[in-house]
Amino acid sequence: MGYGPVMTLDPNECYRAICARDPRYDGRFFICVHTTGIFCRPICPARTPLRKNVQFVETAEAALQLGFRACKRCRPEVKAGSAAWDLTAASIKRALRMIDAGALDEQSIELFAGRLGIGARHLRRLVKSALGVAPNRLALARRAAFARGLIEGSNLAMTEVAGASGFGSLRRFNDVVQKEFGASPTQLRANAGISSVSGAMTLTLKAKGTVDWPALHAFYAARTIPGVEAAQDGRYTRVLRTGEGMALLAIRHSSANAVEVSLAGANVGQLYAVTGRVRRALDLNTDVAAVTKALSADKVLKRALGRADGLRLPGAWDPFELAVRAMLGQQISVKAARTLAGRIAAKFGDALPAALMGKGPTTAFPSAPELARLGTPDMTALGLTTARAKALIGLAKAVASDPEIFAPAQSLDALVARLCALDGVGPWTAHYIALRAFGESDAFPASDLGLRKAYGALTGVLPTAQELERAAAKWSPWRGYAAQALWAYLSEIETKEKGDGLAA
Repeated sequence: MGYGPVMTLDPNECYRAICARDPRYDGRFFICVHTTGIFCRPICPARTPLRKNVQFVETAEAALQLGFRACKRCRPEVKAGSAAWDLTAASIKRALRMIDAGALDEQSIELFAGRLGIGARHLRRLVKSALGVAPNRLALARRAAFARGLIEGSNLAMTEVAGASGFGSLRRFNDVVQKEFGASPTQLRANAGISSVSGAMTLTLKAKGTVDWPALHAFYAARTIPGVEAAQDGRYTRVLRTGEGMALLAIRHSSANAVEVSLAGANVGQLYAVTGRVRRALDLNTDVAAVTKALSADKVLKRALGRADGLRLPGAWDPFELAVRAMLGQQISVKAARTLAGRIAAKFGDALPAALMGKGPTTAFPSAPELARLGTPDMTALGLTTARAKALIGLAKAVASDPEIFAPAQSLDALVARLCALDGVGPWTAHYIALRAFGESDAFPASDLGLRKAYGALTGVLPTAQELERAAAKWSPWRGYAAQALWAYLSEIETKEKGDGLAA
């Protein structure tokens, strides 16, 4: 059995990733355990082996060639040479995303597989090999889990819960819930102590670990786009585009490990997709305790973390909106970027339906096709430079013609390279987009003035971008969380220059 190096990634970074069971690294490398002769995926539920007993490889095929056997719990061999786990255009990745959006609620497995460009039998094999269940069973389990969240954390009637969860009949809904959880919907709600309230639909979303809502709220508050979103009095609200129109979303802290979400103007059938976006935007699925523990090993960064509990990466609600926001933030202050983004939204965005007006933000940020139709003078009239206006319109045209620009990538480097190929996008902008729009935990815009100022405040010397990049190397694969901690630290220590960092 070979022991030589077979990958370019830092083994110590990989080990920290498997300790946190971070699903974002699934498919990027594999763990070979010398004491057992088995290799696994980073998310394998088995006990984490000692660092001295493992090595890492980039493909399952490499592990097999070294003589390791595939783990029967996480089934890593399905990735060997298979496009099913190529995160850029993987059939399995797309299938899971579409199942999560309710695709199998609307069509047969044969039609669904056809949309993916593969046969139904092949799709069943891929999904079952990867997750241990058939696609239809996975869709049913996810609907049941979502239904339970609505039962226990919302004020919806059971008929509405059944419809929102994708069940064709109340009887089917009752049968599945009883079978999945050993209790009827009524019993689950009674045990949860849900009371009926009026107004917008509300539900509670639980996180993996503690949620530092004040930190999340402060981050959004400093970067809200006027008219599109707002953050005040401990509440975050925004206009959200849905599949059938627009809705008004509101989020507030519910408990140490949960947030309460209110949604007005949306059809109950859209709740499943909306809550998925909320979970991604608030980074609710990450084991942040493991991340914080790893970063706290650095003496300098530990000071920035302070008593951090529940540090999370504030994500984006729409990749295109975030990309525009990031490009506007190049070389100007946060306040100035917000102002420009607000002007774009007010001039070219879509207004909320009249029934939702007066309750908060009023405008949906314009889509890529909408901005792609504009000319440079339309943008320069709002205060943008000619070069910035051309870059934004170019971005809009590129995304309108190829939405896959914002598809997941196999690695952070691949994603950054793809984004940097766009006019007006450099490393800082690409890393910022990767961090917030894609949740890349190791993205780190090292040239950001805010990050440099924060690190300088900790060390007494303002670092160059290159010096900060070198210092951040030891924080991988959690450099994105380190950036978030530094921005929060800067926000705390700055008073006169509050909000003047370059982080968009």
